[in-house]
Amino acid sequence: MLPDAVASSPDRLARFEREAKAVASLNHPNIVTLHSIEEVAGTRFLTMELVEGRDLSTWSRPAGLPLAQVLDLAIPLADALVAAHEKGIVHRT
Repeated sequence: MLPDAVASSPDRLARFEREAKAVASLNHPNIVTLHSIEEVAGTRFLTMELVEGRDLSTWSRPAGLPLAQVLDLAIPLADALVAAHEKGIVHRT
């Protein structure tokens, strides 16, 4: 769901919609499929595929993760980032 502060700003709303459309154009096994941008009763939100699995926060530990687990996460993440970059879609803050 899009926070009111973003939805009420025409510039921020336009950026949100551009980025959502860019993500929707990606087709990669490590990038969630974005189906649509919706609005119901004035609330804007995205619909996307449901991905079963563990929440990333369940992986975190105060002492960090073993290297094997870091690589299990980082390699697919890097692969997805490369795919987005090759399409010209890289999120910048």
